[in-house]
Amino acid sequence: WSFRKAFDGTNQPLPLLPGELSEALFAITDGLPFYSVGTVVQTISGAGSGGPGKLESSVEVSIRVFDALIPPQVGFVTTTSSFIPQGDTALQLTVETTEVKRSTWSQIPVLGQLVDTTSFPTKDVLERVKPGSSKVMMELSYLSDNLRITRNENGQ
Repeated sequence: WSFRKAFDGTNQPLPLLPGELSEALFAITDGLPFYSVGTVVQTISGAGSGGPGKLESSVEVSIRVFDALIPPQVGFVTTTSSFIPQGDTALQLTVETTEVKRSTWSQIPVLGQLVDTTSFPTKDVLERVKPGSSKVMMELSYLSDNLRITRNENGQ
């Protein structure tokens, strides 16, 4: 949501891709070969504590190239956000960082140490692109024991 907010109204020049820059970049990454998305988990902590809480979103990504020679490389791309409750059903999220955790790349000399210790400053980058874009509202639309549906301030 923050990425789309940061690039809202920014068009790209290539006629084969969607006009909006953020949608064009998503189309490119969605079309990359040799990867698959696995388990997706969100962990909310600090809710009800009276202070800011934390939302951690992890997506398992597996890269497979020549399985007979190189085993699949797996890692969890994890974005951490802080949040402040906004009533009973909404949170104001501030996207903070993105990093790769629990990665098989950590077993590779030099590269592994770099992956394990690198944290991308998502908030800082989004704010440089468009001030205020690191903050989004998350509105709860539906909640059961097995499913949670949330939408941003634009109903998406």
